[in-house]
Amino acid sequence: MDKGFQQQENRATLHPAPQRIGPTGAKELAMNQKTLGVGLLVVGGLLFLVSAAADTIGVGAAPGFGWKQITGVIAGVVLAAVGASRLRPANRG
Repeated sequence: MDKGFQQQENRATLHPAPQRIGPTGAKELAMNQKTLGVGLLVVGGLLFLVSAAADTIGVGAAPGFGWKQITGVIAGVVLAAVGASRLRPANRG
């Protein structure tokens, strides 16, 4: 084993990255959930639009609404729905 690699490995195990616990950790997690939700919503919307308009914009393989377009539309709607659900505040009841 290379000594340089072994020293790097030892340093990584001796000083792990600090874990954030408590109110700031929960706030960061909430912000990450919101960012993830927005990202999924945007990607899902774009996938839906490109799949639905594939023939119109010239990326469709064959004329008509094929199975790839149907799959893209369904996947886009599912991703957008998951993203939208991540944007809703959690119930604290």
